[in-house]
Amino acid sequence: MKVQEKLLTSRRMNHLVIELEGEEAFSYERPEHLAAVIRALQRYPTVDGVVTGGLKETLIAGGPLEVLKKLSEIRRKLERFSESATPPQGKAGKPPRRCSTCPSSPSELLKKELQRFDSNPLEWTPKDTGLKGLGLAQCKECTRRSERFLRELSGEVEEIFGRIELLG
Repeated sequence: MKVQEKLLTSRRMNHLVIELEGEEAFSYERPEHLAAVIRALQRYPTVDGVVTGGLKETLIAGGPLEVLKKLSEIRRKLERFSESATPPQGKAGKPPRRCSTCPSSPSELLKKELQRFDSNPLEWTPKDTGLKGLGLAQCKECTRRSERFLRELSGEVEEIFGRIELLG
């Protein structure tokens, strides 16, 4: 599926147009459609509406757009935390190293979870991440950071999934 994005602006509104080439119409049940819209909203977070086009055009605004923006925010948080899960050690110019106590880096784990989120946003749950993350984290610092982050993220995801169920 090829995706093209255009930002249309006027005095009152900003709309993002996403062309889904080769597709009939946008569907919330298609993970690749959702992932494309979520990534686009990450680049353009202030739009008032999203028009997705294939053979049929769909306008996403109001409640559904807010839900997608929240999913975009969760993806951004996952991305940011996966980049900063292991703080740089030594000189500022050196890349971050793995925690010396833990067998694998929390950032590696969270990058895998980010890929899982991108493949199917509606079936991803942070509880799975928490079990894996806490099993791998052995030092107090990694455990504390991942527990706090995942607890906050879990609450947000449950709220969003509740809204998605209401939308239907």
